[in-house]
Amino acid sequence: MKIKLTSEEIDGAYSGLMKKANFDLAFIFLTISATIICILGFVMDSSPVIIGAMVLSPLLYPVIALSASILRWNHRNMVKLFLFLLGGLLTAIAISAIISAIWKVDLSGSEVLSRLNAKPMIYFLIALFSGMAATFSFYWPGISEAITGIAISIALIPPIVIFGTSIPDNPQFLFSSGLIILLNLIGIFIGSLLILFVFHQLKRKK
Repeated sequence: MKIKLTSEEIDGAYSGLMKKANFDLAFIFLTISATIICILGFVMDSSPVIIGAMVLSPLLYPVIALSASILRWNHRNMVKLFLFLLGGLLTAIAISAIISAIWKVDLSGSEVLSRLNAKPMIYFLIALFSGMAATFSFYWPGISEAITGIAISIALIPPIVIFGTSIPDNPQFLFSSGLIILLNLIGIFIGSLLILFVFHQLKRKK
């Protein structure tokens, strides 16, 4: 039974992850599309539509790639990925705010929104274990198909959309949604670091 990765497998997974985390046209387009779909899902009060936006969003990639770069202490990639992640977040927030300002999107009566008001630490724990699972799936050969389910479990794009749409007219949601965004990012980051640390330790013992 395979219990550790080779140096070649770890390096190859990291290279593939860096390609997915690149702030290019595809990343921007998917971020914008996921944001718009998520807004429409809230307006329709449709969980399946919001789940579709979670799957489409590419924001998970730069978080995990950033943790991998920090573990490798690659300063250039660390700065680049942080800016990529910040750019993705600001893009989603800006699109949400602009649409809400034009369309007057009101999410206060959404049942889906009410279900997002769980205790903050629950979001952190979900993100922590999802970050671990996502990183394991990226690096372990043959199970990358699990990423779709992991993207759904993290639910990163909905609080970003709530934050953005709250800027024009619903400031009461800014703190709670902003806190969820922060806890999600920290949880994914820490979970990813933990798994990568184990991978690297096992590799060194080979």
